[in-house]
Amino acid sequence: MSKIKKDQHKRSKKKDKYRVSNWSEYNQSLINRGNITIYFSPQAIANWYDNSPAQKGGQYVYSDVCIETLLVLNGVSPKN
Repeated sequence: MSKIKKDQHKRSKKKDKYRVSNWSEYNQSLINRGNITIYFSPQAIANWYDNSPAQKGGQYVYSDVCIETLLVLNGVSPKN
């Protein structure tokens, strides 16, 4: 492409103007902007805790499925 064509291509792209017509819906979309919905399959929920025998006064032991899921969520979450 020559320099003229590049400049014409830049000029031909105009940004569309966006006008808000429903302010309450727009404000709610800004509030929900950071929300995420996560789906856990019934099998994952059923296997969330380890099935080893519980010890008196012991802590919960989480399954490998639980630990892997939380590591993936930690990897994809934004860092502040």
